[in-house]
Amino acid sequence: MKIARRLVFVVSLMAAGAACAWDVEHDELAQLVGETLPQEIKSFYTFDDFGTLMAYCHFPDMTEWEPRRFRALDDIEEVVGRRDRDVIASRGFFPYWMHTEDGKATFMTLLARAFARGERHNAAFYLSVLTHTVGDESALNHPPLLNFVRYCHIDGVDFGTKKVEHGAKNDFGFRSDGLVVRLARGKLRGYRPKLPPVEGFREQTLWNCLQVVPQSSYAAEKEAEIGFAKCDNPSDALADLLVMQVKALVDIAWTCWVNRSAEAPLPAVDFKDRFDKGVAELEEKCDPAKQAVFGDLFDMSRNPSDPKGMVGVLCESLGSRGAGVQSYVGRIVAGACGRTLRDHGWAVKGISLRGLKEGGISASETPIVIAVLGNDAPTAGQAAALVSFRKAGGRLIYVSGQMPTAGHDRKVSGRPLVVGKGDPMNVTGLADFLADRACEEVPASPGWANEGACPDWRKMRLDFAGKSYPLRHDANGNGYGKAACAQEVKIADGVEPIAWLDNGKDRFCVAARRGNVTWLPIYMLAPFLFSEDTSLDFGALRLDSFAEKVLLSEVDCSQDAKKSFGRKETRPRSGFPDTGTRN
Repeated sequence: MKIARRLVFVVSLMAAGAACAWDVEHDELAQLVGETLPQEIKSFYTFDDFGTLMAYCHFPDMTEWEPRRFRALDDIEEVVGRRDRDVIASRGFFPYWMHTEDGKATFMTLLARAFARGERHNAAFYLSVLTHTVGDESALNHPPLLNFVRYCHIDGVDFGTKKVEHGAKNDFGFRSDGLVVRLARGKLRGYRPKLPPVEGFREQTLWNCLQVVPQSSYAAEKEAEIGFAKCDNPSDALADLLVMQVKALVDIAWTCWVNRSAEAPLPAVDFKDRFDKGVAELEEKCDPAKQAVFGDLFDMSRNPSDPKGMVGVLCESLGSRGAGVQSYVGRIVAGACGRTLRDHGWAVKGISLRGLKEGGISASETPIVIAVLGNDAPTAGQAAALVSFRKAGGRLIYVSGQMPTAGHDRKVSGRPLVVGKGDPMNVTGLADFLADRACEEVPASPGWANEGACPDWRKMRLDFAGKSYPLRHDANGNGYGKAACAQEVKIADGVEPIAWLDNGKDRFCVAARRGNVTWLPIYMLAPFLFSEDTSLDFGALRLDSFAEKVLLSEVDCSQDAKKSFGRKETRPRSGFPDTGTRN
């Protein structure tokens, strides 16, 4: 009877993915990892332990039998005991810590120790959690396009997604009993795990952690093929992605098995510095021309034969998930700008942001550059490239936005809620004309989800080109792809207002032109916020109808140099009065 009950428990968990899974279906990933483990490790585990492997594959976010919440140290102690709890606490634990490189490396160490000590339950728990935290790096809810689709929470709009497998919860998901899992299982048949090509457990752990970059980059390359059916066989493409994840996790398990020791070393003091350096080196090798969000911008054969002119678009390839100078929404806006301009007769050239140095953009060859920045500060070389371009007379359209920062992350990092000033390196030369506004005064708060958000976003509107455009959707629906920009442009001599934000209590300038620089907040170009559009093909994304008007008004006016550069007029082109004070 006891065996029968446990059989029902394990089968229930393994089938849960068909009904309960979220993200890139962590249950099925854990299931395939368990199936693909080498016989040496399979023999170590008991039947019950495979139930544990399935049970914690959403941890620390959730487990299948409890309401979703972040897990705490006490939750971990219940599973692995006080000794390992103290080890985890000593590493600076916070809820998201298990997703960090130190969290993953620490769990690899504890897995190696559990293998050596014969602690089967603990070993199953650590491997189960790693299937989530490692799998997330290439999960299809995290590359730019599908990240926005998954988390924006805008109702009543069509993103153009094409469901890979009928019955799966997500458009890009799959079922435990479906075609994708069967294809992946066939591709994994006979797989023998590999050790990293470096010596020593600490070095191998670091190498495994650094695979976040190629794994994230691969997902960014394949997201349109899978989520928007931009290839002949999306099911096979999704199976290949799943196979990559399974192999990475089985290789990690094998590394810990081969190096099993009760004294397996924790990450060294310099682990974080070496990880950051390694990530930077690997990210330099990521090719934005291969990534779906803006890869076609680098294909010059797509340009019109008789273009109005050339526009460069800065494109930062996705490397480590969530990191970079461009935010998630910044990347999708950059790609949409390029495609929209091509549709309207402009030649477009993708410019890789990584590795950009002073003198890297020729103002004569590329007279206009669109820079969607403001997440992390650009490097000194990137900033110098944009400043030299601007000073050489190139027209810079700067779209400012930042990645919202969760409260618990700020507690650890010490970063304030408003990160930087939208242009922390002053590449626009507008630093003296910018002022921070409170989070609740702008459409999207820089805080996570609704933290600091305007209590009544329905009162907000943009005054642009003689018309008033209401904010049509809540811009604070998610913590990843929010179009956050909390700056006001102060009116002064030489500053020409373009748009004003009216938040129901105050009215102030948020978009302006000065000389050969245009400043736009990212929420003016983000999808669905100020337009009446209800559908966009995110697999080949263009700007929505409102954002298209904004961008074209700035790019087209650059054809008239007298109108574009050095204009002294301060009266807004919209025709609205140049006061930010409401009556």
